[in-house]
Amino acid sequence: MVSIFTLFYFHLIAIPKFEFVLDHALYLSSTELKFKEKEILITVKVFSDDLRDAIKNHDPASYQSGELAHFVDANSKLIEDYFRLYLTLKNEKDNTLTLHYMGSSIEGDAHFIQLSAPLKEQEIALSVTASFFIELFPTQMNIVVVKQGDQSTYLKFTYPTAPQQVVILQN
Repeated sequence: MVSIFTLFYFHLIAIPKFEFVLDHALYLSSTELKFKEKEILITVKVFSDDLRDAIKNHDPASYQSGELAHFVDANSKLIEDYFRLYLTLKNEKDNTLTLHYMGSSIEGDAHFIQLSAPLKEQEIALSVTASFFIELFPTQMNIVVVKQGDQSTYLKFTYPTAPQQVVILQN
């Protein structure tokens, strides 16, 4: 009879190409959109290993490997490009707002990516799509919290993703 240890060991040795899928059981992110006078401040909280896998998959030729503490600094342009592609904010005229990388921090096994997007005063609605990591992890769930003053709106994105609308409250 084959022991569980033998099966587990065989699983690790025989199928290393599935490392992206086997990192952990939960594929979840949390994103906060906070409205300021002329900009949206965005904080994306993701598992660090998922971020590295997604950035490496996105542009393998430009990807800079390294220690976790320095990974984001070495790949900040790739990270900005990646989130511009997979986290989209469009105004009511269907114009995409440009995301700008502002920095990051690490807490435990999570990275907090800070982005911003300019906001014109006349904007009244946004279309939001958060499809990052879904190209690698089909069970990925991206939760977006839109904070406007004392009000919060929650959006959930899973495969297949579709844009969701948010009304911008006028101050």
